[in-house]
Amino acid sequence: MAIGLTLIKSAQLKTSNSHFAKLFDEYHDLDHEVHRIETGVENTSDEYLEEQKKKRLHLKDQLYTMIREHEASVAG
Repeated sequence: MAIGLTLIKSAQLKTSNSHFAKLFDEYHDLDHEVHRIETGVENTSDEYLEEQKKKRLHLKDQLYTMIREHEASVAG
């Protein structure tokens, strides 16, 4: 799926699905936290950073699944 289409679907789901919106916001916050740690703005243990990366990946997988399910429901 093209990035532009993914962003459009994300925006549609964010406004129509409160659970998706909650996960999207959690992902966004966590992504910023990981970025701050990786760039040295925040200092944490390596274990904490790895745990946050795993949480971020899990949220991303959930969001992607929800987008795919939404696409399937719209297409068929």
